Amino acid sequence: MNSSSVEPAPTAAPGDQAGALEVSDVTVRFAGLTALDGVSLTAAQRQVTGIIGPNGAGKTTLLKLLTGELAPDSGKVTRAKTLSGIVIDQQRKLMEPQRRVKDVLANGGDWIDVRGHKKHIKGYLKEFLFDPAIADAPIGSLSGGIPHGIVARPRRRNH
Repeated sequence: MNSSSVEPAPTAAPGDQAGALEVSDVTVRFAGLTALDGVSLTAAQRQVTGIIGPNGAGKTTLLKLLTGELAPDSGKVTRAKTLSGIVIDQQRKLMEPQRRVKDVLANGGDWIDVRGHKKHIKGYLKEFLFDPAIADAPIGSLSGGIPHGIVARPRRRNH
């Protein structure tokens, strides 16, 4: 019997910092091996969180759970109705060094669709604490983890 549950969270009132994402006592298993065991967490709206750990610790499994790509074997995942999906590119397929940041995020344009609303690419970068000036920078010119942070982005909606 699968006792997992994934459901939308109630929409928070303006200014309310209620959980945009809640994970309660989640367990995920693969072929008899436990990848996540009793994991619980809450992420508030606009909260920035890092996930670190050694190889095999379950980071990718947790991200797949958070994005809805993977369902828990047990426990509960609640996502705010306004939460948009993200894509995590661990293989760095989008990381061609000659591509500009806005090529990756906005297909070369200046605007990006976020939950049905247009946002200017520089304002969007600023929301995630990136310097807006990097919008026109080639990915290969960026240092450290900046390029890897850029590939976590909203999924493009096909209209």
